[in-house]
Amino acid sequence: MLHGKGTFKWTDGTLYKGEFRENEITGKGTYHWSDGSTYKGQVMNGLRHGQGTYINTEEGVEYEGQWVNGMRDGYGELRYKNGSVYQGNWQKGMKWGKGKMTYASGNFYEGNWENNKRNGHGTMNWVTSNEKYTGNWVDNLQSGFGTHIWLDSSTAYKLLRNRYVGYWHNGLRHGKGTFYYSNGSKYEGDWIENYKQGEGKFTFEDGTEYEGPFEKDRMVNRVIPQRPVSPPLKKGQVEPHSPKTKASLAARKEVEANPYKRLLDISDLTEYEQNPADVEKEVQNIMLRYNSELKAWYNKYARKVEATKSEESFAMTLR
Repeated sequence: MLHGKGTFKWTDGTLYKGEFRENEITGKGTYHWSDGSTYKGQVMNGLRHGQGTYINTEEGVEYEGQWVNGMRDGYGELRYKNGSVYQGNWQKGMKWGKGKMTYASGNFYEGNWENNKRNGHGTMNWVTSNEKYTGNWVDNLQSGFGTHIWLDSSTAYKLLRNRYVGYWHNGLRHGKGTFYYSNGSKYEGDWIENYKQGEGKFTFEDGTEYEGPFEKDRMVNRVIPQRPVSPPLKKGQVEPHSPKTKASLAARKEVEANPYKRLLDISDLTEYEQNPADVEKEVQNIMLRYNSELKAWYNKYARKVEATKSEESFAMTLR
């Protein structure tokens, strides 16, 4: 029987050089196939089994990792000639389980795989377009619940950017979801194939709201309110001010005299003190009035504090 080290050559040109055990190709050895591909590593009963490296220059792939009965199985790294690299788990020759795929473009996915496709929970980073999605996948497409962020090219505005949190189907926004716009606006409601479709609520940057039906991103029943025009003052007439606003006026004059001071007076809220919902709305309106300053402060302190480019780390939130 063939036993020990030796060389075996088939009529089609395939060559094996390595260990034999009782007429079986078992142990460690090297295969050379007629197409130029090679395998070096552990074998059992003539098949790649255990740890080994497979190189196919014609297809431009190189795999180093674990094998079971001739197929990639376990942990391994597959490198493509275009620069793409997969590092992770395999099952019966397919990407299966946890793994990271880095594409030649620099984009990369890290998460769960099944049948060679992104399936389950994972995160895709599109470096080329500054986008990121974290959530559920079905056959390489965003499906289920997830968060898609359109990243800013700088690290300054971590949350001042477009962000969608909700449900997806076949790579499109579909179902219930909330879209946060970089200018502070927000839509929460129904989506159908990337369109606002159904019932929803849109909050504008100035704090005004529309709640009702949408059809292909269009607000069906929106009515733009007309702002009442005050009658012109007569000659010599002074615009009246109630006593409770005198202190606020004096404080505002002080702000005007000192441009480095920002002051929100309590009188801005007193007329809403009976209704907490109105107070919250007025607070939002005040914040929107100072939106530019808030963004400037955020930019300044975020740059000082943040040490990473991760969007989860920030010094201040938009709220």
